[in-house]
Amino acid sequence: MNRLARPILLVLGFILPILVVAGWRSFGAMQRMVQYPGAPPPVVEFPESPPIGERPVAVIVLSNRGTEAADVLLPYAVLQASDAFEVVTVAPERRISPLTGGLDVLPDYSFESWAEIHPEAPDFLVVPFFLDAQSEVLIEWIRARVAQGTPLVSISEAARTLAAAGLLEGQRSTTHFWSMSSLARNYPNTRWVAGTRYLEEEGLISTAGVTAALEGTLAAVRRFGGLPAETRARENLGIESLPKEWPMPVISLAEIGILLLNGCFLTSATPMAIAVPEGADDLHLAALLETYPRSLTAEVATVGDRDKLIRSRAGLPLMVRADESVFPAMSRIVVPGGIGSEAYVDRLLKTRRAPDVAVSSMVGVTSGAGLAWALEDLARREDQATATLVGDMIEGPSVPLWPGA
Repeated sequence: MNRLARPILLVLGFILPILVVAGWRSFGAMQRMVQYPGAPPPVVEFPESPPIGERPVAVIVLSNRGTEAADVLLPYAVLQASDAFEVVTVAPERRISPLTGGLDVLPDYSFESWAEIHPEAPDFLVVPFFLDAQSEVLIEWIRARVAQGTPLVSISEAARTLAAAGLLEGQRSTTHFWSMSSLARNYPNTRWVAGTRYLEEEGLISTAGVTAALEGTLAAVRRFGGLPAETRARENLGIESLPKEWPMPVISLAEIGILLLNGCFLTSATPMAIAVPEGADDLHLAALLETYPRSLTAEVATVGDRDKLIRSRAGLPLMVRADESVFPAMSRIVVPGGIGSEAYVDRLLKTRRAPDVAVSSMVGVTSGAGLAWALEDLARREDQATATLVGDMIEGPSVPLWPGA
């Protein structure tokens, strides 16, 4: 064996096992983030489907097999805050359905029950990223709505479903930067546009990744509800106007290495509870569910009352995965802001349910500042590189440099 080969083999013999283990654990952590647990949700009483009023109707489509959390929470909150639409969620079946990050949601209607109450076309359809992006049931239902003349709002990687349905043929579209090249390869008849938060075409608004759902949905509010409705939504949620142009993030090999090592045995993921009290802020929940699980530094559990559905601040019916009995096993409890959050934190501290567990509260943080809070918190508690990487992955705001981060 020559003199150069020996050290190379020694280095590879040390590094390769670490990378293999890191990759395996990273893959497992990402799977846990998006998969529904084996245990079925508890039996709870479902509320009646909401009645439909006279305002324009905005429908958000859900999958029963899993939908990206932010792609649902952000548009739902923006549309409700505009006070310009009848906002409903529909899915193939009306049953508890998973969101990424470990939260569940109850659709307002099944496809069948929605057809009975509202056979005419909705004013527009919001399509998030489905874990079963190629589902024929979802594709056929969306195609049928487009055939009725319904405009589409494609959130992030929802472009996968719409492209598979043939609904982006000959159009311009954007999507999450991570999927841009593969979609361009598989669907060359669509013009894929990078460097923008959203694109507006006739019959279609498409957004870039995760956080671009805010600006993309606000564009839909402006188109279908008018400028005053957009202004109202921004003011109600504290969302500053961002430039439409957005340089596409570039993830380096070094950053991928950080993610792998975070998932490796060299880094222990800490158990962390995200409390979900009644009236929890939708944008705060989206920020927490999109940052900590992606960092692979925390094992996240959503915690609250397991015996009932919990309404978010915007009114979305949610279900958590654990009750407060898990608090003592957690290293930390994070409470999003919202209508009842301050009282929840007071009760938590007074009852001493988990006296040795740190409690972090987002009470007082505006809805629009939730993502910046989560990324800055990640930088302080873990490291700057991890927070910057996660911010890039979700196409979020830049992370300030923190001393010691």
